[in-house]
Amino acid sequence: MSNNQENLQRKKRAIPESPSRFGIKQVLRMNNVSMPWKRALGSALATSIPVLLGVLFDQLIYGVTASLGAFTYLYTSNESYKQRAKKIAVIAIAIALSMVMGTILAPYIIALSIVIGLIGITAFYVLHALRIVGPGAIFFVLVFAVATGLPIDPSAAWERGFFVLMGGYLHGLLRWSVGFSIPLNRRRMQW
Repeated sequence: MSNNQENLQRKKRAIPESPSRFGIKQVLRMNNVSMPWKRALGSALATSIPVLLGVLFDQLIYGVTASLGAFTYLYTSNESYKQRAKKIAVIAIAIALSMVMGTILAPYIIALSIVIGLIGITAFYVLHALRIVGPGAIFFVLVFAVATGLPIDPSAAWERGFFVLMGGYLHGLLRWSVGFSIPLNRRRMQW
């Protein structure tokens, strides 16, 4: 019986008590958790540059489409430049193909539901097999879904895919230019 009482006492100590009331102080309190600010700011910059270029050239729809390719930023980390170049190229091509397939299959509802599942499954297994760290298959599925929400025009599939691909490669140029300008990263350049 004493063993059960000891276990109950341990459980009581392990579960913190809930606060009796929430005030504005508790809501606005900042925890000491490290945030990946470089990653968040880099992602914001990579997605905003294509949109700004689209506004500059009075082609906002192309800028927004190209900003979808900048999601490749989230799949890269601190690896060698050769590895990063390969990863950006492959992921940009895959996201562009998601856009092309979504645009072509937009009129066919049943095919959409089957292919969106296949894209999710394939991206999940390939990313895990290659041990690519990142948000997983969500952005491949998201770009496919966004393509189905655009005006139905299967003849524009390759054009949309091209802009997504260029957005991914614009991100690559951004990553490489920042990497080459920082002296500490020169040590990691292993071409």
